[in-house]
Amino acid sequence: MADKKITALTENTALASTDLFHVVDSPSSNPSNQKVTVNSVFMSIPAPLAFSSIAAITTAGAISLTDAITSLAGTGTIICTLAAGAVGQMKFCTSGVATITNVVPTGTPGAYAAIATTNIGDDFSLLYHTTTVTGWYTLSMADGATGAGTGGTGIIRASVILDFVWGAFHEAPFFLIKLLLGFIMSIKLKELTNEKERLEGDRKALLERLQEYQQGLTQTQQQIQAIGGAIQTCNFFIGKIQSPQESEDEKKSSDDDDS
Repeated sequence: MADKKITALTENTALASTDLFHVVDSPSSNPSNQKVTVNSVFMSIPAPLAFSSIAAITTAGAISLTDAITSLAGTGTIICTLAAGAVGQMKFCTSGVATITNVVPTGTPGAYAAIATTNIGDDFSLLYHTTTVTGWYTLSMADGATGAGTGGTGIIRASVILDFVWGAFHEAPFFLIKLLLGFIMSIKLKELTNEKERLEGDRKALLERLQEYQQGLTQTQQQIQAIGGAIQTCNFFIGKIQSPQESEDEKKSSDDDDS
């Protein structure tokens, strides 16, 4: 390969764990050119590990996806959205104020639809991936007031978000409220769809059980008829085997009983 400046090389936009970096080993004493794999680099990151991309959000709007850490610093109750991230992306949010900030991620697993912070020091971390349900998964939460792992008012179900919408109506832009209401409707639709599927499953199980009972009833009726036929056959042969005198005695005994 001809000599080239690094800036003239082709950019690698799909880094693999086996790709190589160029390193200079022991640069201050005995420098030598060496290679190292991407996997080895990220398996040996020196401590402490720090993020330099930190941004504050003070008004209702979208939280940055390009900053690793977002400082929630609204002067009043605000609602913020968090768009879909890249698979494996992590997001850290911390609260520096004692006001309510409601973070509504795009896509959430389970029953939660938003995360609220209310105290200075509240924080939470999220991971975006597509296993089972695509969305932001909660890794951790902490309450700045108590130090407990609860995260202030913490995880919020979709049915509770309406309270925040009306409480922040005069502070949040109309487009954000419209977006949030649409999100709530999608949650309700999902819940109704899940409930319908559950009910259909219950009905199917009951119908199968009813069919089993009907089959059992038919078999029982057939067995009763077969036993009745067997009894008639037994009576026929009993009548043939008995002597005429026994039959006459039985008839006389029957007449005496009737009298």
